[in-house]
Amino acid sequence: MKNILLVNDDGYDSEGIIVLERLILKLGHVFKFAPKEHMSGKGMSLSLFSPIYYEKISEDHYKIDATPTSCIDVAIGLTKMKFDLCFSGINSGPNLAQDTLYSGTLGAALEANINHIPSIAFSCFENYALVEKYFDAVMQFIDERHLLNKVCTVNVNFPKGEEVKGILLTKVASREDIYHPHIQGEVIRFSRDIGSVQKELTYDQHAIEEGYISISVILPSYTLDESAYR
Repeated sequence: MKNILLVNDDGYDSEGIIVLERLILKLGHVFKFAPKEHMSGKGMSLSLFSPIYYEKISEDHYKIDATPTSCIDVAIGLTKMKFDLCFSGINSGPNLAQDTLYSGTLGAALEANINHIPSIAFSCFENYALVEKYFDAVMQFIDERHLLNKVCTVNVNFPKGEEVKGILLTKVASREDIYHPHIQGEVIRFSRDIGSVQKELTYDQHAIEEGYISISVILPSYTLDESAYR
């Protein structure tokens, strides 16, 4: 039986992680290590400069007062276990284009990958029933293409609505968002206009906009191979 690590960035009690745990129970023994509070937008940030407190909910369920990335490290440190697989999510909202750099959902999955644990991140527009409906098809797609390994993370995003046109292997799109500061006294709040992306189904955001499930493979390394400069 596989030992599966489950994490997210929306918090231990969020609907998405409850749904995802139910879906992956058939795949192995699930160990849930999730943030105590909502941690969206934390990327791969670490809880470095203060003690990390945790609450043991059950033998294999822990609520961690830390970032999603640190939840991975806590799980490895507490259990001393070699996990076979990591699932992160289901995130409330998509993780596409450069949002993959900000996402705590992806941050946790990448941290698992850095620790040689194959990982998958799931995100959707809160239409969790759609994830349940197509979960097996997505896992079959990933398995048939041998996308799960110890050097990259699989990023899965579901479109809006109740049906999908299909599943596509995509690249991460480039996008130029515009941030607007709203200043009220000593308080600043930001709103964001989402920029346009490449209008091709080979890119994650456009695939989602057209009603497809997008699956992208993301490397935790940011250094280009020498061949890229030739």
